[in-house]
Formats: sequence, C-alpha cells, structure tokens
Amino acid sequence: MELKGGAPSHHTIGRIFSAINPVEFRKIFATWMNECQKMTHGSIIGIDGKCLRSSYSQEAKKDQIYMVIAFAEANEVVLGQVKVDKKSNEITAIPKLLNLLDIKGTTITIDAMGCQIKIADKTVDLDGDFILALKGDQDELHEDVKLYLDSNLNKSSHNQFDFSEDVHGDHDRYRNNEIMAFY
Repeated sequence: MELKGGAPSHHTIGRIFSAINPVEFRKIFATWMNECQKMTHGSIIGIDGKCLRSSYSQEAKKDQIYMVIAFAEANEVVLGQVKVDKKSNEITAIPKLLNLLDIKGTTITIDAMGCQIKIADKTVDLDGDFILALKGDQDELHEDVKLYLDSNLNKSSHNQFDFSEDVHGDHDRYRNNEIMAFY
C-alpha cells in the first residue's frame, strides 16, 4: 500500500479500529483462523481463560475483562477468543468459543474449570477429542475416575499408564497435582 502522506497518525488508526464492528470482525477473524487450523489437522488446541492486564478502571468503575482463548499448539497462533460475560465465568464462554472453531480431528485441552459435561458433549458434537483436567475438589467425579482406573486399567495388559502425584505449598495454601499418562 502506498501512503503518499506518510504513515497515518495514531488518531487515524484509532478511528479506523473504532469503526470496526467487533462482532463481525470476530466472525471474519474466526473464519480466517479456521483456515489456519485446517493446516494443523489433528493438533492440540489449548483453551484457557485469562484476565486482561490493566483492564480494571477504578475511575470508571469498570470490572476487569476476562477472555477465553483457543491456542493452536502446532502453529503457535490464537485461533479465537470470547469475552466472558460480566455475571458469568469461563464455563459459559467455552462452548461459545468452540462454536466459532472447526475442531474436527483436533484434541482440545482445558483446565479443571472446563471439566463439565456440557463442554465435553459440545467437543464431541463438533467431532473433536478432549483432555479435561480433574481436580481432587471434584470429590465424587474424582473418586469415580480413580475407582475406574484402579479396577479396570491395572487388570488389562494392553492398557498401561503411569501415575504421579505432587503436593505443592506456599502462602499457607496446598495444591495436590495428579498427573496420569496413558500409553
């Protein structure tokens, strides 16, 4: 692009970006990112929530902005993001984000917040696979999974897995990380 008057000022660039409809831009951006995703068929897409730094404004009494982001591991690019509604959390935003993406043949990874039946069902409906984190504070589900693994996988010679458990503590808080790898 030839710019006869030189580079535009930051005011001009600001006016251009403020004229863009964010909903339409998100749709177009997601379409473009889905094309990028086709190049990485079968890859891992990590989904995680983040708070935007410096998004809280005491003067305007604005709350911090939380986003849920889909990151393609293979080509190291953000495929899409959705703002979390003010009176909600990541659990309601993740299915909206999945609807924007073509996840067929990919593996979705989500932290323990996303260990929800609706999210797993949405992933399967969209022909994706998933790895969901499970924490010990999800007592009944955690115990059910442990019971299944202890009673079924150890008895089968073709299913082997390793288990590791780490306990971390700082600031009077203790976290128990359990890692299970199947092969």
